[in-house]
Amino acid sequence: MLLALLAVCCFGWAQQKQVQYNAYCEVTVGNSGMDQFVQITFDFGYSRYPNALLYDEKGQPIKFRSPMDAVNYLGERGWRVVSSYYLSDAKGSSRHYILEKKVSDRKQVEAGLRLSPKLTIGR
Repeated sequence: MLLALLAVCCFGWAQQKQVQYNAYCEVTVGNSGMDQFVQITFDFGYSRYPNALLYDEKGQPIKFRSPMDAVNYLGERGWRVVSSYYLSDAKGSSRHYILEKKVSDRKQVEAGLRLSPKLTIGR
């Protein structure tokens, strides 16, 4: 009887414990070289919105004041920078920031972010 009770308790605890893993996001800051317009896009890997913009609650693209503004925006939502690099060619240059976040399911990857004017994933 005691063994059965212990097995049930352990099984219940195992069911509650969710395995966490690192999810990654690439933030790309592009500059065409022809003008000073900077565009920031976000790639969450499997997302339906590759190279996505982020939108506010009114459905308008969020305009970040600087690359660090975008990185800090994600930092406030649990992301942290793990690497960065710079690319340059005849077409222009771009800075890339690789961020990670501990999650236990895919919904947590985009939690608190709006990747489409009409969609908010997670809260």
